Amino acid sequence: TPIRATTTNGITFAATNGSSVITATDSNHGALQGDFVTISGAVSLGGLVTAAVLNQEYEIVSVPNVNTYTFTVDNNWACHP
Repeated sequence: TPIRATTTNGITFAATNGSSVITATDSNHGALQGDFVTISGAVSLGGLVTAAVLNQEYEIVSVPNVNTYTFTVDNNWACHP
């Protein structure tokens, strides 16, 4: 699997209450649906989306635009900020 470099602290995350889908904003990421991303050094998003939940490897499930992609966390960790 190719490794894609990104700027440290360059990614922000967002989630909707009750959803397990996380949207990552990463400018000009170049990712494709089906690629994998490994998150490290992220802090808690709030609620059940802790740093331990974010700091894992995920498959990218959609690429809405050149600056965002989404991935799904385990359903046991559905977002409840």
